[in-house]
Amino acid sequence: MHALVLIVDVDPERLERVRRLIERDGAVVVTATDSREAMHLFVRRAPHVTVLHVDPSHEIGLGLCRDIKTLKTGRGRAVVVVAPRKSRPAAFDSGCDAFIIQQADSLSLRRTVHRLLAAARKPSPDLGVELIA
Repeated sequence: MHALVLIVDVDPERLERVRRLIERDGAVVVTATDSREAMHLFVRRAPHVTVLHVDPSHEIGLGLCRDIKTLKTGRGRAVVVVAPRKSRPAAFDSGCDAFIIQQADSLSLRRTVHRLLAAARKPSPDLGVELIA
């Protein structure tokens, strides 16, 4: 089973560039250009990682991250926020799992997504209780 990544961005050129970057590592990518479409895809597909480009001049923002994390399926799924440095505290307050500065190189984003996908593929530890008689 391939890892699924949702990329959300209003900029079609950047969206395509990031999509190609993530697909190089073998992940399947779905994309959205607005919050409504992103939530629909998240609920329907439950991606392992969501990459959310936060642009203060458009509707997509940290509220989407918060909305994803309030969903039962969203709690166990990673959200990476890509935004200006000043948005870092608010991004973590909204529930993101990783933050990338918007002008950072693509290698930082690729490594972060790769790390989160690797973590998502690991089986959860068995938390069962063993009774000793």
